[in-house]
Amino acid sequence: MKKLLLLFLIAFIGYTVKAQELTTFEKNGKFGLKNASGEVIVPTKYNYISFFIEGLAHVELKNKWGIIDSTGKLITPLKYDFTGEFEYGVAWVGIKGKYGLIDKKGKEIVSPIFNDVDGFFDDETALVRTKESEDYEGYFTINTKGECSKDCENAPKGYPKTNKEN
Repeated sequence: MKKLLLLFLIAFIGYTVKAQELTTFEKNGKFGLKNASGEVIVPTKYNYISFFIEGLAHVELKNKWGIIDSTGKLITPLKYDFTGEFEYGVAWVGIKGKYGLIDKKGKEIVSPIFNDVDGFFDDETALVRTKESEDYEGYFTINTKGECSKDCENAPKGYPKTNKEN
């Protein structure tokens, strides 16, 4: 009986995972999403849909970017000029040459205020700056919560800091 139950559970999990597989399709120059059964999940309305990574995909419509989940629901509005890949649970987004940080629920952790950003490193920190400069002055380090963790004297006045600032 336990073997039968285990086999049923494995088959059910396999079917569930298979049913969640989504593929893009194109019609009249627009892209949509279908599930493994061919059911349309998202109608053809986007100019671009990226691959799904960790249940999220980037979409573009009328030169504005957003992010959708595996149900096709927008987790961010289509308002960004740029959306980056998620690292450590966060992604960079950009509007009018400024960059901010969002979480996987689409919440802006930091609104787009940075002039320059330099990805996340293995210690889950990134170099950012809000000042215009041709050299390396004005950078400070933030964590995935958007808090300043190093060189905070370069951060805007009142910018949130961690308790671990160096």
